[in-house]
Amino acid sequence: MKPLEESKLPLLVQNNTHKDENLFLHSLLNCHLPEGDQLPVTGQGAHDFGPRTLAKVKQFQELNKIDFNTPDFKDGKVGKHTWAKLLEKQQCCVTVVALPPPSPPLPPIIPLPPIIPPLLIPPLTFPQFKPLPAPIPTPKLEISAQFQIGEQAQIPTSGPATASHSVQFVGVFLSKNNKDKFHLEGQIGPQISFNRGGDPGSSKTDVQFNAVLNLANLPGSGGRFTWSVPMQLAVIKSLSNRSGSGQLSGAAQASLTLIKSGDLDVLQLTTQLGGFWQLEPPNDSNGNTWKVSGGLITFFGFSGTFMAF
Repeated sequence: MKPLEESKLPLLVQNNTHKDENLFLHSLLNCHLPEGDQLPVTGQGAHDFGPRTLAKVKQFQELNKIDFNTPDFKDGKVGKHTWAKLLEKQQCCVTVVALPPPSPPLPPIIPLPPIIPPLLIPPLTFPQFKPLPAPIPTPKLEISAQFQIGEQAQIPTSGPATASHSVQFVGVFLSKNNKDKFHLEGQIGPQISFNRGGDPGSSKTDVQFNAVLNLANLPGSGGRFTWSVPMQLAVIKSLSNRSGSGQLSGAAQASLTLIKSGDLDVLQLTTQLGGFWQLEPPNDSNGNTWKVSGGLITFFGFSGTFMAF
């Protein structure tokens, strides 16, 4: 089979009827796949675009970042951008896709009688070398900017409960090999809370700086639904009076992705339920004494990612 011209290559999708083009695609992909994981180029399945071919196309598109940050990223469709990347290294595939015609047989050689006795040469032996171990995959580090907006409530063990409109902006440092697997996230950034209720002299507006360690994608996560456990350390400063405090909290968080673009969760519906401990230094609003409080904390709102790099 001769290599096909790039201008004549059609768009290939799963279960198409372009048998020659599917065979050509298998041959090109095999040049980029490790030995032992090759697509068939003869016999059953060689001319088909099935689930295994689709998986290899997506793997090739991800490794080469074809149409990255677009809706077409890892779509499994072999269009002009994917064909162009495959054909960049077409030369290495010539021996696979276009075998030379067989040469005509040589005339038989008539053996001549030996003139001297044959020499007995012992067979050569070579040392055996062990194969090199497979490289250990290194985690990828991704950084994204995220926002969170919603309703937050604190129910202390003593004193009145408070509710607030909460707006938070954080930078997320994500260490992972695969976003669909359990991983750790570090989050850091500011939050503004517009409070309602509580003591008559309590702050109405708080600004706090959060540092969060999030155990993300716990067992049970999958698809658009994820479980996680964020543990947060916050420094809180009131804008309505001179008080400030420190807070340590932990919660169970469930998120449902509403809008997704590639691997990016653009908008999620998020809910949290957990507990907190708060330490407030002496000030006018607490009788100039140290105050320790704790209780339940809840949140319901939206989380979104608007930048990832």
